[in-house]
Amino acid sequence: MDGAEVRELAYDLCLKEGARKDDLDTVGQWALKVREMYSDIESRRDDAREAGVDSVRRLEETWKLFRELEPKLVVNDEQLFRELKDRFGSPYGFGVYFRGGMGAEAIRDLLRDLDLTDESKTLRETIKTSKGQKQQRAIKRLKVVEAFIKSENKPEWMILEAVPVIPPELRPMVQLDGGRFATSDLNDLYRRVINRNNRLKRLLDLG
Repeated sequence: MDGAEVRELAYDLCLKEGARKDDLDTVGQWALKVREMYSDIESRRDDAREAGVDSVRRLEETWKLFRELEPKLVVNDEQLFRELKDRFGSPYGFGVYFRGGMGAEAIRDLLRDLDLTDESKTLRETIKTSKGQKQQRAIKRLKVVEAFIKSENKPEWMILEAVPVIPPELRPMVQLDGGRFATSDLNDLYRRVINRNNRLKRLLDLG
């Protein structure tokens, strides 16, 4: 309905109701508001339709990725990973069918599940049956694996869970001319860690 149709409708309403012709503007304004409401409803309906299409598309992508899941698979799309975990990795979705994580915590879990003895056997077999770059990569990995086995260190220990704090005497602040201070770069790094932890705590508190 365009402006001319709205005005014509308003005029007809005035005549049908027996109102004065001066009321045409009032009725016209009312009709324009009705038109705006109708346009808003149409717009909301289009938005809802687009949201529904996007939701179906995202679910199809999630289902496709779920069927292709394999150990140590890296999912580069964070939103898709969250959808995957909500749908298939949570008791509140379709069930818990896989375990996944993000960041250093996920890497630590992978290293914790690593069997160094089996990895050593696999690498030795690869060295015997392969050539070229594949063989050289296996040799380098075997050296690292054997070093862990001999030292009795665990691979997951390479992921820090707590940051060691160096004594203040080793990262001093020196006052310069003009009231300024020169400080160690470590102090700035510690400040960033503290600020980041505080933000994460606030996010956790918010749920």
